[in-house]
Amino acid sequence: MEKFKKLFWQFFKFGIVGFSSTIVNAGVYMVVIATSAFLIGVGKDQLAWYWPVIANVFGFFIATYNGYFWQTKYVFKGERSFNRMVRVYIAYIPGLVLSTTLIWLLTEIIPIPISWANFLNAEVVNGVAHMPKFWAQLPTLFVTVPTNFVVQKFWAYQEGKDSE
Repeated sequence: MEKFKKLFWQFFKFGIVGFSSTIVNAGVYMVVIATSAFLIGVGKDQLAWYWPVIANVFGFFIATYNGYFWQTKYVFKGERSFNRMVRVYIAYIPGLVLSTTLIWLLTEIIPIPISWANFLNAEVVNGVAHMPKFWAQLPTLFVTVPTNFVVQKFWAYQEGKDSE
């Protein structure tokens, strides 16, 4: 029972740190999308398919460092080292690939119900609407957060791994 309690609180703290990293990631993502649209002179949803990918990668690098810093200090309480930071970045790569793939699918391939289009301010073209590029990152969190916790806990912050 004590092990479960420790795991629960660790996951809870991971969630708090993850929330802060999500805010950082989403902020960077939205700034890149909005700035790109402004500089190119088009609406956010008229950006080419690769802009959400670029925005997601920028957000990933900045948010991952935020996560590394706070996870090492409060969640897994390990030593900060270059090796550990590299492991954390490597551990987050599956989440990056997964979230980027889901963003592409949501914005380009999988239609959303027309009833959601008005609520999400999505453009309807030929009776089909897709997730707006500005908001597409948010639904991916339901898949990537639990995946990232498992990989971080059992690989990146595994005892003795930071000294390798």
